[in-house]
Amino acid sequence: MWASPLLWLFVLLLAARSQHEDGLIDEVNSLLVQGDSETAQRILQKLSRSPWADQQADGGLELVRALSGAQTAAQHAQGDAEPPDFSRYAVPLMIRTAFERGDFQAVHRLSELAKQRDLGFVQLVSAAARIEAGEPALSVASDFDPNLSGTLSRRLAHHLATPEEQGGVLLRDRFGQPIGTTDGEALHLDEDIRYELVPRAVVDAVANHRTVGSLRLTLDLELSEAAFEAFGRYRGSIVLVDPHTGHVLAAVSDRRTWRRGGTPAFEQMREPASIAKLITTTATLRAGLQPDLELGRMRCRGHERYAGKFLYCPTIVGRLRGLDRALATSCNVAFANLGVRVGRQAMLKELGRYGFGPSSNPLAGGRILQSWGDDRQLADLSIGLEATAVTPLHAALIAAVMAANGVMPEPTLLAAEDGRLGLHPRLLPPAPGRQVIEPHWVPEMVDAMRAVVRRGTAQRVWPPSSFPVAMKTGTASDPRYGFHVNYIGIGPMPEARLAFCVRVTNQPTSAKVRYAAQQVTHRLLRNLGAIAERRGWADEAPYDELELYQRLDRLASRDLSQPATQSGLERAKRLAARR
Repeated sequence: MWASPLLWLFVLLLAARSQHEDGLIDEVNSLLVQGDSETAQRILQKLSRSPWADQQADGGLELVRALSGAQTAAQHAQGDAEPPDFSRYAVPLMIRTAFERGDFQAVHRLSELAKQRDLGFVQLVSAAARIEAGEPALSVASDFDPNLSGTLSRRLAHHLATPEEQGGVLLRDRFGQPIGTTDGEALHLDEDIRYELVPRAVVDAVANHRTVGSLRLTLDLELSEAAFEAFGRYRGSIVLVDPHTGHVLAAVSDRRTWRRGGTPAFEQMREPASIAKLITTTATLRAGLQPDLELGRMRCRGHERYAGKFLYCPTIVGRLRGLDRALATSCNVAFANLGVRVGRQAMLKELGRYGFGPSSNPLAGGRILQSWGDDRQLADLSIGLEATAVTPLHAALIAAVMAANGVMPEPTLLAAEDGRLGLHPRLLPPAPGRQVIEPHWVPEMVDAMRAVVRRGTAQRVWPPSSFPVAMKTGTASDPRYGFHVNYIGIGPMPEARLAFCVRVTNQPTSAKVRYAAQQVTHRLLRNLGAIAERRGWADEAPYDELELYQRLDRLASRDLSQPATQSGLERAKRLAARR
């Protein structure tokens, strides 16, 4: 009569132990997916003594050996009646996560085990790991099925189709799309990549990174194409920069300008013209003056004498009323007066803060062509004529200051070192920027730049609602090259992701160059607006680094037919938290 309760107690104890051991097997599976073979081995060696879980423990120990490459204390002897049990282990997922970690030898060992035991061999990942480990393409090609679909398959097919004798550093855009190679002397781009979209300066930029599998450039090919298409029949250069990292997202020139050689977007020096009025404004703030009050007391008659010589304005503005109106109408006299008021040394120091002068970064820096002279020369210095020169890239960086809380980022063309297939980006940390202006000055500056678009010299750009911007325009001429403009800005507002410069050149009159610049800038902003809508920028979508990792996580999930892990996303979140 007491046997029945004791029997039930014994059954319950057995069930509890079985449940406990099942939980340990699940824990081991999770540890192996994460790559923690050491902890998994300790648990499995205890489970191998269990009469109920020994086969599953033996299967786990085989996976430990494959994952770590080390011998374990308990190995299943050949000829045993009961073979190891792998049914509780997600072997394809282990292979995938090992590939994500860059442990290509583990991928190879796990793949061999999976083939032997029929555990869900993942052909694409195995072939990819062999490529990433440095195996010659020819030895992998025979095992690769070109009929398989998916991003990973396309990456493999592209790599296997690339002649190995081409050599050089493999180049990709920021999202991993293949661009071509560089051998240290020239670019060799893929057939479907326009040469105008990839700055020749890339050759020098990759000089210190020639031993990696491939390099991710900061270039965004979609944005670059949008910028290139904006030129139409006009000449010039366009630069797009991430104001928070200094990543050069696009640096393009029209075909005729590009054919002249070099990288015009980084090298072509022209007068900054009225975009320098932003610098004069912050020099005024630094001097302890209020530009709004100073300008509110002024009237524009269309001209003014400085050291006995006339300086003219494009129009007669009349009463200026404040900074917004003065900047929107781009009154030369107003900002020349501010420059004379704060003095030459203050203006020169402010220009230096914005990068005019010697620079250790070959991509950055403008020039002060003449630092001395009378008040007429100081007036020119204050409105960006005659005395200074700037590249399109540098002009975009001036705009970036207004989107980055007063910091000018250090420009770069390199985003990450990567594997041969572009699936293992290791982000290169951006160089720290320089605090150029006080953060609390930025809202006043941005409000004035938005007035330029709403009712000023950029009004006819008609920016689309999907890409609202704040801008400053500048027009100048050179006897050798004709008239040019620099249109700089940030957008989409209010949380700007891009800083830009549109430079249009080689026009015979100021009216024609302004019309051309309005057309080019309008097309650019229309194209950017369409991209912003597709990417969800207005919905506080993550920055590009986070988007990059999310894309990789989705890519791996599709190609391996397994649920996406959180590894890529968590890595990206940690990155975003450090920003």
